Amino acid sequence: MTLGARPEILLTENDQNLVRRRALVVRAEQDIATAANSLSLYLRDDAGAPLLVSPDRLPADTSALAGVAPTGSSAAAVARPDYRAILTRIDQSTARLMLAENDLSPRLDLRGEVGKDVGPVGLGGPNRTPLEAAVGFRFSVPLQNRAAKGRVAEARAEIDALAQRSRFLRDQIAIEVEGIVIAVGATERLAGIAEEERSLADRLAVAERRRFELGSGDFFLVNQREETATDARVRLIDAQARIASARAELAAATADRVALGLDR
Repeated sequence: MTLGARPEILLTENDQNLVRRRALVVRAEQDIATAANSLSLYLRDDAGAPLLVSPDRLPADTSALAGVAPTGSSAAAVARPDYRAILTRIDQSTARLMLAENDLSPRLDLRGEVGKDVGPVGLGGPNRTPLEAAVGFRFSVPLQNRAAKGRVAEARAEIDALAQRSRFLRDQIAIEVEGIVIAVGATERLAGIAEEERSLADRLAVAERRRFELGSGDFFLVNQREETATDARVRLIDAQARIASARAELAAATADRVALGLDR
């Protein structure tokens, strides 16, 4: 080996690192193709055919992950369609209850009549001349109305059951939303730690490359620092993706149409 030449083992190690990184690229391309294939079920062209997203549409940075803003959990149950459906059923049952109770109440019917002869007087002489008015009423009390009583009992039982169901669903939604809020907070803290880790790893990688260029570093350490910095970037992107996913899940759990882009 001539003076100043690098040992062959370092070149072999460099080739090994390149092969490993190419394998990571192939795996990432496979993940992108799989995600694009799954997305094509929902992404369609103007003719309604599935549309495969090409890699050139990938965002240049992670700013696309900040599309869904964080949303609060207040009044989450009121906006949820499943909870509002139960409230609607309670209103319907209440109306049936009022109708059934009305069938059990006394009934008072008032009736009025007005009569007047029109045309020439007949042989029998005038009958309703100049004008006749009659007023009458009818009062009735239902007795032994088992059908109406049965409808009243049925409506009350249904209202009680729906009230219990709505209370349980409201508590369930509150717990679900609170769990997502906790997850959002945790992922945001993890993203902060990952950002700090990425910054430190990049500084170490730059410093190690500088030492290597000056002849006081080691190729193995340079490669190790670069891999550590890359892994830190990947973890940061993963943390940011989990934040966006958690925020989208929170918006869905609270039926936030603005955050989901549906209120347009």
